[in-house]
Amino acid sequence: MLELDVIKPERFSVSVEHTVDISKYINEFFDMLMKESKELASHAVQVDGKQTNNIDEFKKAYEEHSKSDAQKLIAEVTSLVSNHICHQKEMVDARLATIRETTAGGKKVLEQHVSSVDRITSNAKRKWHDFYMQAENDAKENAVFAAAKHCCFESVLQKLLMLLNRL
Repeated sequence: MLELDVIKPERFSVSVEHTVDISKYINEFFDMLMKESKELASHAVQVDGKQTNNIDEFKKAYEEHSKSDAQKLIAEVTSLVSNHICHQKEMVDARLATIRETTAGGKKVLEQHVSSVDRITSNAKRKWHDFYMQAENDAKENAVFAAAKHCCFESVLQKLLMLLNRL
């Protein structure tokens, strides 16, 4: 059993050394983990800062680009609407010019017809007046002629009656 007593302190000493070595290794390991954790945290802060900065720059660039695109679109839409209005005005002006020409032509034709109707009416009125005057003169002449014939007829009739009475 003596051998067991001698071996035990040696084994204990080896075991303690071994435990101390493991403890040192674990301690060093934890120190390295702590160092890596701090570096990782520092790196995370740097990455977060860069990403936040990138996000802010992207947001600013996006807003500027969107504003620029919106202004370009507004200018294009304004131009399109303006061109459309000009085109519509040109079409309306052309159509109105055609309508004016047609109206002027129609007015000229109507004025010619009115003038013709006025001439025809004036001629008819003049002819009617001439006819009326001629008819009145003819009626007066016929009345005078009829009266003269009546007188003549009466005279002849009286002479005839006198002759008949003598007979």
